[in-house]
Amino acid sequence: MLRLPFHGTFSLTWAREWRVFLQKELVCFSSFLPQRNQLEGQMDSRLFFTIVAALGALYGIAFVLFPSASLALYGMSGTSAALMTQFFGAALLSVGAIAWYGRDFKDWGAVRGVLIGGLVGYVVGLLVTLWGLSQSLLNSMGWSSAAVYVLLIIGTVWCLRGKTA
Repeated sequence: MLRLPFHGTFSLTWAREWRVFLQKELVCFSSFLPQRNQLEGQMDSRLFFTIVAALGALYGIAFVLFPSASLALYGMSGTSAALMTQFFGAALLSVGAIAWYGRDFKDWGAVRGVLIGGLVGYVVGLLVTLWGLSQSLLNSMGWSSAAVYVLLIIGTVWCLRGKTA
């Protein structure tokens, strides 16, 4: 049973209770993941960055070069939407380039910075996608984007847990 720490109005105590609650839930969630030594060598930040770079390049190129076709897959249309899709594609190309060149970082601080920056983007992207799905702004293809974001979040958390540059 999930116990939410609600006690009325917002206060510093309420914020502390939420922090403790989230910490406990993250520990519970991470207990379902295989232990690091069970999958040693199967996933490190270099492999993860390569996957992110490939996804960023593929989606980015598709969104920049074929915005109308990309929008149609998600049940959207319009000239303004096509322009915004091209901007999003440009951002994805930049994420892909950062991940590609980040593969060779040896310093854990640099790898961690790229991972945390990516995590922020993946979480916000997931929230926006879920909002778009809840408002019927996206068709069922939106769930594929949500799945990609969830997998990217899991991969990022995995790399952050393992601390391997």
